[in-house]
Amino acid sequence: MNNNLGDQIISLFLQQSVALFIVYFLVLVAIASDLISGVRKAKASGTYRSSQKYRRTACKTGKYYAGLFAVTTVDFMQIVALFHFELQGGMHIPQFPILTYVAAILIGLNELKSIFESSEDKDKAKVKEAVNLLVEIAKHKDAADVIDNISKYITQQNKKE
Repeated sequence: MNNNLGDQIISLFLQQSVALFIVYFLVLVAIASDLISGVRKAKASGTYRSSQKYRRTACKTGKYYAGLFAVTTVDFMQIVALFHFELQGGMHIPQFPILTYVAAILIGLNELKSIFESSEDKDKAKVKEAVNLLVEIAKHKDAADVIDNISKYITQQNKKE
């Protein structure tokens, strides 16, 4: 019985590892697709492709995988709990990393949206943001406040990137 339990644990671990490898790889494919799409759009519009934008993609990739890894850790905890329920009570509930799948699907959908989003829409969003900044500046009469607010805004934008 004990050897059978060990075989079950190893089998479950291998199955989950293969599934997670595929999911993580597909997230990488989605990110790479968005990057390639962005480069093609930039080439087509004659927009300069800066290393800062490539760095932003690298940072985004790191954030996606950090979040995905955290969700996978929670999934492993629930898989262990479900496996324990099955051993103790004979209650069989399918054991798979549902949270990781959901997170990967959300990441993929976000990248898909980015791929199909036109650069004109992104430019419109930037113009709207600039107009909002000008409105905020116009609310202040003191030049020092205006300069301070612009400085704060630029600092916030640099932190986002």
